[in-house]
Amino acid sequence: MGWRVHFTRRRLLTPKAPRPLLLALPLGQIKSWLDEEDIPERLPCLIALDGTYDLELNRYFLQDHLMAASENTQAAVAYDLANF
Repeated sequence: MGWRVHFTRRRLLTPKAPRPLLLALPLGQIKSWLDEEDIPERLPCLIALDGTYDLELNRYFLQDHLMAASENTQAAVAYDLANF
C-alpha cells in the first residue's frame, strides 16, 4: 500500500470523541487558510503512509492544466499517482 489520496474540504465533520491530534487542529481556521492560499474545494492531495505531506509532489495539483480539469480528471490523476 502506497500513498493515500485525500481532497481538500472546507467543512469537516468532527467525531464525537476526536483523537488528540484532531483536537489540536484549528478547524475554524481551515476555510480561511484554504481561501488565503487560493486552494479550491476538492483539490486532491497525496499523504504518505507515515502521515507526511510532500510539498513538491502536491504542488503538481496546482498546475494550470490540472486546475482547469474537471474534478473527476483531477481525482483520476491523483489515484494514478498514488498507485504508481
